Amino acid sequence: MRSSISTDSGSAVTARSATGILVARSLLFVSLLVLACPAESIRAADYAFPIAGDRGVLWWEEEHWDGNLAVDIGIHPGFAPGTPERLEFYERDVVAVISGEASRLDNPRGGIAVLLHGDDNRTYYYAHLSESTINEPRRVSRGEPLGQIGRTGTWTQYLDPHLHFAIAAGHQHGFHWAADINPVTWIERTFGLAPARTTTQAYPLAEPSGTPLFGEYETRESFVETEAGNPLLAGTTVVPPRPGRVAVRAPLTGIARIHVDTPLGTRVQITNARAAWSVIISGAIDPIIRHGELVYRESIVGFTEGPLHYMTFHRGRPVDPAR
Repeated sequence: MRSSISTDSGSAVTARSATGILVARSLLFVSLLVLACPAESIRAADYAFPIAGDRGVLWWEEEHWDGNLAVDIGIHPGFAPGTPERLEFYERDVVAVISGEASRLDNPRGGIAVLLHGDDNRTYYYAHLSESTINEPRRVSRGEPLGQIGRTGTWTQYLDPHLHFAIAAGHQHGFHWAADINPVTWIERTFGLAPARTTTQAYPLAEPSGTPLFGEYETRESFVETEAGNPLLAGTTVVPPRPGRVAVRAPLTGIARIHVDTPLGTRVQITNARAAWSVIISGAIDPIIRHGELVYRESIVGFTEGPLHYMTFHRGRPVDPAR
């Protein structure tokens, strides 16, 4: 009898132990799932847009101009220099999209930059800031300012101020990591905001030819001279043959991108991604094309009354336009 009771009691304890083990294993399995894909367990409402303020005046494209898995968020190119909307945008904060650990990751290309290791097990990269509130690694809350919109960085100092934003799975460290999450898709899914759609028209492979001016022109500075003065501006400076308003031509077929408030004036960049060529025309240009428009070589992209600074790049490296 005692043995029987002992057997029954032992069975009950064994059953409870087995149940406990199953529950523990289930909880562990659920925890592992959350760790494996924590972003899916966090609601869209738990995120903040990376730039504070009114999103209605912002502009970003569905593809980064150089093909990288990143997004450049700036003010709509339709706002002219000096307009209240543009000036207000230049004062805006960039903020933590989610709570996590923030640290500085300044670098020549990205300028003043911040890396955010989010609580969703993702890494968020903010670059080209004019200043940052992060001096030492520290904990930040969702929506907390990390810095201010800017244009720091090797090449970006010659562009309109904007935020370069990228995302990677896991907590990445240092400079040797690659974004693997499309930030444009992430923005669209998280906030319901679609990017500006660039043209889907096919265009041929092409190389640059000629200068931004039709017919005769004067070369004020050569590639060698500008490279000696500032390697970042290695190109040529060309001057119209006569006073007055003259047309500016496209030296390359590709997608045009326009920056209207740079240290060199208005900047028209045309990129033929298929051939890995880009041309950059800067100066007092009155553009007649739209940002993101497909333009063809020899077409008129605008008008000018002064000198133009002209640069050509192949696979990201400056090339003498007179090659």
